[in-house]
Amino acid sequence: MTFPLRRADGTFQMFLTRVVPSRDAAGQVVRWFGTNANIEHQQQLRLAAEQANRAKSEVLAVMSHELRTPLNAIDGYAELMELGIRGPVTAEQRHGLAQIRRSERHLLGLMNGVLNYTQVEAGSAHYELEAITLHDVLLTCEALVALQMSAKRLRVTCQPREPSVMVYVDREKLQQVMLNLLSNAIKVTEPGGSIDLQRSLVERSDATEVRLVLADTGIGIAASQLVRIFEPFVQVDSELTRLHEGTGLGLAISRDLARGMGGDITVQSTLGSGSTFTVTLPRRPLARPSATHQSA
Repeated sequence: MTFPLRRADGTFQMFLTRVVPSRDAAGQVVRWFGTNANIEHQQQLRLAAEQANRAKSEVLAVMSHELRTPLNAIDGYAELMELGIRGPVTAEQRHGLAQIRRSERHLLGLMNGVLNYTQVEAGSAHYELEAITLHDVLLTCEALVALQMSAKRLRVTCQPREPSVMVYVDREKLQQVMLNLLSNAIKVTEPGGSIDLQRSLVERSDATEVRLVLADTGIGIAASQLVRIFEPFVQVDSELTRLHEGTGLGLAISRDLARGMGGDITVQSTLGSGSTFTVTLPRRPLARPSATHQSA
């Protein structure tokens, strides 16, 4: 336990106390042995680290927000030129403008990812928890990534799902989680590979969960890197970083969002043989004061 002790000058310092019992032959406690350690310095270091982390998050949030305005302006002016508002546009110019707009959308997506992460990390992400039909959310996600899957000729298999299965989550945030996972699977899976989405109900002693299992035949993750993939700004393979652009925030955001809704995300993977991500979601309200809350 930790507690403050008054010094001779009247100020307080924090100490950490550790105690262990000494027992007799009958197992009765006859005395206690303990130590007191001054942890004031460690607490100051932790406070400084927390302040630095908050400052970093604030800077990232401000930068992300401020960069959105010029990026939107770039897209707007490029669209006007593409429409011929500023004069005739040749086919080559139209192609160049399309590239500009594509790059702008990519940069805007990266900025949105950073902004989302800073909100989640700061505990300011709001959750509107409600009972929703899981089937509808997954259908929406599949439709949004259908073109990406088709472009890479990926085989997609889905376990038949009962339309009546309900989960108690934030609809938009669950959709964001599943889109992050599906998009990640598409990026790391070579053309002609497969993505398998299965669902099962998991009975626990205290509640009933839904388990979503997303398996791909992509590049996989080395065992030594598995503990790092949910860290922010991490892409665990240098070759992956070169081949697939991104901030490395998708998995960090997804796990934090899942946990904020009372669920979780875990992963199993073998390098060169693909990865399996498991998302668990609650089917009923957890012990919270209201359906709208902030992440911890």
